[in-house]
Amino acid sequence: MKRFLLLAVALALTASAWGEVPRLYLSPTTPVPPGGALTLSLKASQAARLTVGRFTLTLAGDGTAPVPTVTEVKAGDAVQRAATPGCLVCAPAAAGDSLLTAPALGQAAPGDPLTVAFALASAGPVGVETGGVTGSDAELAQMTLRIPESAPVGTNYAVRLSNADFSDAASQAVAFEMVNGTITVGYPPLVLREGTNTAYHDARRPGPLLIPTSGDDPATPETEIGFPGDDAAFGHRRYLFAVEAENLADSRVEWSATATRADGSPAPDAGTVVPTRTDGLQVAYLPPRAAMLAAEATRVTLTARVARDPGQSVVIEAELLPYGDANLDGRVTRDDYLLALRWASGLDLPDGPEGLSPTGLTGYVPSPVRRLLVDVRPVPGLPLPDAAGSLWDGEFARLGRKPPPRIGFNRDGFPFGDGRITLADALWVLRKATLHAETPPRTLDPSTDGTVAAPL
Repeated sequence: MKRFLLLAVALALTASAWGEVPRLYLSPTTPVPPGGALTLSLKASQAARLTVGRFTLTLAGDGTAPVPTVTEVKAGDAVQRAATPGCLVCAPAAAGDSLLTAPALGQAAPGDPLTVAFALASAGPVGVETGGVTGSDAELAQMTLRIPESAPVGTNYAVRLSNADFSDAASQAVAFEMVNGTITVGYPPLVLREGTNTAYHDARRPGPLLIPTSGDDPATPETEIGFPGDDAAFGHRRYLFAVEAENLADSRVEWSATATRADGSPAPDAGTVVPTRTDGLQVAYLPPRAAMLAAEATRVTLTARVARDPGQSVVIEAELLPYGDANLDGRVTRDDYLLALRWASGLDLPDGPEGLSPTGLTGYVPSPVRRLLVDVRPVPGLPLPDAAGSLWDGEFARLGRKPPPRIGFNRDGFPFGDGRITLADALWVLRKATLHAETPPRTLDPSTDGTVAAPL
């Protein structure tokens, strides 16, 4: 859907901001897409001093660029109607709200500048009750333009304001300093839509963080499992990312994915990106199946670009972490085994509630991403949603703390895990770390029962 963009063209600024000489200027504008429309708002911050006057707006494209079409010109909202018949803002030869003197509504010849003359005529002294323009930052007029569909992205239209000639109620001239501006054909910037991605986050490593998935089809709705923040679910099968733009017009957003290994070399498979909306503003990302076997982190770069204006883009840098990476350093080593062992024995509970029993929360890990990376046994996942979470209810109750959501530990339907860290998990991490230290290095597949080595 095409939105009208508001472009403020102010005729004056306050004396405190600019001194005694007000300005006639064009404020910066959001790029307008081909076929898009924008409304120029012509304003005067010292409009109460004005009773009669005129100025000219000229719009010229670069080279042979097609000229925008004028679709509407009308008096601004701040213009007060006179008590007696007359025209406050009008073309010299016509009454009413028309402000256009030349050309007629329509389009100038290609390559020719579009010139519009505006005239202000008061039917009486300036004032709210008797007519004229009152107040500061008053809108004198609006002019709506439509950019041609054929206008190339990157076309610049120079906006020149000239021939300003205004007088106040005492017939004294009011001088203006004129500043020219530019309207650019293009698309508004893409921005990441906050709070919509379902990646993991942890203070120990900058996010977003991804966990290798079980390889489900990302286009299947029921595989969309996951919640941002500390209430993350039992393992995503796909991750959602979304961007937004003020006006895409007839374009769409296209996504691409690349991946880089820890040594800086490109990974052969970056995963799959599947749009979940026809305009491409949201996608599902499915990590490559090979990531299940990785022993080092991979940097995944997702890039969203406007199809008709590739210069408008958003880049998302995410870390795809390996199973067994308990300390989130991007590798699986014996340090991860020692940490997992302490979790399994209740000796080390990072971020655990103050005053807890040394063994009261054995196997509990508050960080969802750390727990999910180490919770790799048994195979298949434990089909009892409340089994793990209920283990620690008594300890949380003793501490007066609310137990974590059950869904955060439910491994029902997942290829492996039981929602807690056990000795079996720690031994699996040790086996993987040992295999990765060999020459050539080998690895383990968490979705396979046992500890049979697999080639990297």
